[in-house]
Amino acid sequence: MEQELSELKQQLAEAEHNTVLAATYGKQLLDKNKELEAKLEILDLESIVGSQRLEITQKIEEKELLEAQLKEARERLDNFNSLNQSVDDSTGILQAEVTALTQEKQELETLMSSLKVQLSTYKYRQEQADKKLLDLESALEEKECQFTSYYNALEVRQKFLRIQGVGRSL
Repeated sequence: MEQELSELKQQLAEAEHNTVLAATYGKQLLDKNKELEAKLEILDLESIVGSQRLEITQKIEEKELLEAQLKEARERLDNFNSLNQSVDDSTGILQAEVTALTQEKQELETLMSSLKVQLSTYKYRQEQADKKLLDLESALEEKECQFTSYYNALEVRQKFLRIQGVGRSL
């Protein structure tokens, strides 16, 4: 009878130990899963940030090209404005070209203005993505601290349960 009681106590202690181990492993797996999900979200944001940076770079290059074209158009317009033609036919041709260049200039300025607005929008989105990335990194760090605290608490509980189990068996 006493031996059966001892065996039952031992089985109960083993079952308690196994339960604590299962809970610990389950908690570790859950925390690891959360950590991996957070890292995946960070990687997704970094990918978005990277593509936005590439798009911004392309828009900047496009803007610079348009500015060069606008400068060239202005120079051509200035050159044509400074010419003094005495022949009416030449004047008519030049007037048509000046009008075309003026229209081209206005279109390029409009396009450049639109690109500046887009660039501003992309920069704002970039800043927002960077802020969110910082927030997620901070949250991840906080979760890691919580995980460490939980893990330490479980270790203390296990030691306490072992000590209690030793105390009972005496």
